[in-house]
Amino acid sequence: MSNNLRDFLKESIANTKVKQFTTKRRVLVLSILRTLFFLASIYIFYLLLNEGPDWLWYLLVLGGVLFLAAVSHFIDQKAKLDYLKNLRHELQSEWDYLHQSRLSRVVLDHSSTENHPFARDLNLFGANSLHHHIDRSLSQAGALRLAEILEANEGMAIAEKQDFVRDLEADRERNFHLRALGHQLVDDKALPSKLRAWAGKTFKAIPNLFMPFLLMGSLFAFYRLYVLVLDFNAIHFQILLYAMSFNLMLLFLRMKVFREQQAVLGQLSEAMKTYASIFKSIEAAQYPSEMGRAFLAKINNGTKVSVELGRLSKFLESLDNMSNAIVLVLVNGFIPYHLAKLRSLEKWHQQYASKLPEWIEALANWEAYMSLANYCDVHSDYVWPTISEKPLFECSELGHPLIPKDQCVSNSYDFKLAPYLILTGSNMSGKSTFLRTIGLNLILAQIGAKVCAESMHTYPFQVLASMSPTDNLHDNKSYFQSEVLRLKMLIDKISDKRWSLLILDEILRGTNSDDKKLGSRKFLLGLRTKAAFGMLATHDVDIAELAEEHPEFSASYFESQVEGQKLLFDYKLRKGVCRTPNANLLMQNYGLFNLEG
Repeated sequence: MSNNLRDFLKESIANTKVKQFTTKRRVLVLSILRTLFFLASIYIFYLLLNEGPDWLWYLLVLGGVLFLAAVSHFIDQKAKLDYLKNLRHELQSEWDYLHQSRLSRVVLDHSSTENHPFARDLNLFGANSLHHHIDRSLSQAGALRLAEILEANEGMAIAEKQDFVRDLEADRERNFHLRALGHQLVDDKALPSKLRAWAGKTFKAIPNLFMPFLLMGSLFAFYRLYVLVLDFNAIHFQILLYAMSFNLMLLFLRMKVFREQQAVLGQLSEAMKTYASIFKSIEAAQYPSEMGRAFLAKINNGTKVSVELGRLSKFLESLDNMSNAIVLVLVNGFIPYHLAKLRSLEKWHQQYASKLPEWIEALANWEAYMSLANYCDVHSDYVWPTISEKPLFECSELGHPLIPKDQCVSNSYDFKLAPYLILTGSNMSGKSTFLRTIGLNLILAQIGAKVCAESMHTYPFQVLASMSPTDNLHDNKSYFQSEVLRLKMLIDKISDKRWSLLILDEILRGTNSDDKKLGSRKFLLGLRTKAAFGMLATHDVDIAELAEEHPEFSASYFESQVEGQKLLFDYKLRKGVCRTPNANLLMQNYGLFNLEG
């Protein structure tokens, strides 16, 4: 396979199409064969009923064997066809994203709390958000774990995260294989909590008192069957039914325990079988990074997770097939099949249930970093940022990671002139986009991913943002009060233990112009003693004049140019203060009024 993602996808899609075509033909042939073998067996049985030759019995047995073999192979090939369909879907969706930036994945139903320091301001969640662009998780648990990583605002072990992401990026073929398997998982956000609750609750499958009755009941039922075969009459048949009823009574006495287990684990046998396949593939991986080795050690700590999950799947399958009345009566009437499975489930629970949530959580963590690896693989033009222990930020040709490459305008910036930047500019010129560009790339850097830049050297700042405050009618808070409380919350988070980066857009807009200017100036001046850098976008030129009065502040701007009645934007950052407003022309262009009237 090619190292280039584009070539890999093209080649893989072509190969998968061929495999799908071949597998479809096999499914069709096997479907025809199983029908022919079944009809042939029925016809042979008909001949035997009409005194056909004895050698037809051998042919009947052969027909039955061939029918069962055809059914088994049909099921296997049908499962393979479903897998290939899912694999092709994953490959094709990645191809579409690579070429058209088209997102086909479902948006995670998740929103951050109002007091989160940046999530709502930087478009972390929702349609076309950073999470939406990155997420390639196999399960809801993986998508939620990715959300936790994005929200964490941590600046620790970034180099180790980068190494693990590189490991996973190089394991591209396995990642797509597991993404195809992930289509079979239960889409249940509450699954980890369900399994955790199940692990914490013990149960007794069979009381010790039952054991001799189970043994005697099973032996007696087989004995009565033997007697019935030797001498078929109504009395022997009636005694056999009594024997079977006794065994079924023992089963029904434990039905409450079965129902309790089914309430938690019902219909999870296929999911656990899929998890077993996923872990089997991951167990065969080799990750040389520190985080990679720690992950593999966690799932290979004296226990083959794939083997144990496969066993659990079989136990759960036995719970599911209790709904088949014929199997339930005929099998359990002679042997305590389901009670034996329930006892095996109890033993498994005692030994491994406490580890099950840990395994699922470990896989969710792997899914989140696999998503990051895929994101880095897709964006081969992005770069790995270098991390500094000293508070600094330097970037060259930094772009917004959510804007398509052919539309994205990049800028370079650093805080060498002053720790605080006051950003001015006309409407729609790019101020807010630039602030989000800085914030989103810092988040990408901190979680161990590549950034949208030619180069980036940064300290792992605590990101603090206020860009889109809202009023809160439920708490009876005005827009201005919400702004003030938001700013207070951000300031309280600043600490000497870790430098912060404040990203602010048009603060104090909820009050009158004079109060806003005075309040903004005082607020910014009060930041000078804090362990923080900051960026403030504003329309007020008076606030930008702080750059001329205090060395801690610098000023840059975005501008628009007018050609006739058209506004043109180049979205390039310039040093200085913008003094060319465009609000009136924008309003006129949108038909709100006529300047000549």
